[in-house]
Order: sequence, then structure tokens, then C-alpha cells
Amino acid sequence: MTHISRRFIAAAAMVLAANGGMAQTPPATPSPTPPRPFCWRGQSQSRCRAFALFELTTNHHVNGSKLDASVTRPGFGDRHSADALASHNEVELGAMFNFRPNAAIGGTFIGGGLEQGSPPTQLGGIAARYRRWWSPRLSGDVAAGALQMPVGVAAVGPDGQLRRRHVRGTALFTDLRLGYAGLLSVHTRLMLASDGQGHTRTALFLGASTGSWVSTTIAGVLSAWVVAFSPRGDKVTVQ
Repeated sequence: MTHISRRFIAAAAMVLAANGGMAQTPPATPSPTPPRPFCWRGQSQSRCRAFALFELTTNHHVNGSKLDASVTRPGFGDRHSADALASHNEVELGAMFNFRPNAAIGGTFIGGGLEQGSPPTQLGGIAARYRRWWSPRLSGDVAAGALQMPVGVAAVGPDGQLRRRHVRGTALFTDLRLGYAGLLSVHTRLMLASDGQGHTRTALFLGASTGSWVSTTIAGVLSAWVVAFSPRGDKVTVQ
């Protein structure tokens, strides 16, 4: 073997050894992005440690206690048995903390009003909430709380006819929610309250919520409008 051949073989061996060493070196993987401390929309722990809740919620009565007697609803001109716990709309403000990769806990303050009456009869309360993340976008919530709200009763009006009146009381409720991406959710609500006259009233509601910066803006505008421009007084009498 000539001197040139030996040099060529040695150089080839060095190249092969270098290539083998490079093949055994694993490629560098980028480090995962750490979760943000706080988000303005609901997201799982991989993205946020905690997040805000700004929700516009509507609750539509589907079944439950009726008043004991047929009453007249002002403005409709017909006689019917009215719901003791009426449909209502809410603004919920709060926050939740992701204490596990797929679970969060928190609570909300609630303000809103009944659909009947102008302006709406006010209600307010608090709720605790637990959220289970089934995927980065799909979630299920369980909430429980109490609302100070009007409960309907039948009372004799100045004209001697039975009319719907309200007494303000504490209503207990629980919600089951199915949410998508922290933006939209649908739910069922079971509510229990006393009408102050020895009767326990129950009701089942179906509802929907939206939660985003849009909800926050709308809620703020509506709140400012109610405070600034709503006339005093109400078509619904609260005792």
C-alpha cells in the first residue's frame, strides 16, 4: 500500500467517525413556553396559572313552582299562573385558579335583574365554581351559590284583583355548565327559595353565557347606562 493510499484511508476514517458522532447527538428541543401568571379569558394551566371571569348570562325558566292563584301580569291583559321564580339575566365577575393541569377553582360576584319589569328588578349574589378541563378548549363547570332576588307571590291589588307581587329573599342555586374556549357556555340551573309565606319555591332554568373582552365592554356600557339614565321606580313591586 502506498503512502498516498494510507493517507486517504486515514482521512476517510476520520470523516466517518465525525459523521457517526454527529448522528448520535440528539437535536436540541426548544424549552416549553411557561404559562402566563394571569389571563383575561379562561385557559388551562399549560397557558395560564389564573384567569378572569367576565360573563353575560341569561337564565330562562323552563319548569318550576307556580303562584297559588291565577294572577294578572300588567301589560298583557290575560290571566294566568305566573312563575314564582322568574327568568333573569346576570353579569358575573370573578376569577379562577388552575390548581391542577386539568382543574380550576374560583368564584364570582353576580349582579342582574328579572326579565319582567322596567327597569329590571335587581338581584345580586355570589357563587363558588369548579372547572374541569377536558381538553385545551372544552370544559365543564359546577357552580353553587346564593342570590338575593325577588320571589313571586300572589297578592290582592288596590283594585281588589289578584296580582303578582315580589318579596325579596335568598335563593340557593347550583349550575352545571359546558364551556368552549372560555368564550361560550350553556348550562342548567336548579334554584330553591322561600317566598316568605311558608312556601318553598323551586325552578329549573336553561341558560347561556358569553365570556370575553366583548362581554366586559358590553357589561360596562350597560351598567353605566342603567346608573345614568334609568328612571327611578319599577313596574314590579318588591315588598
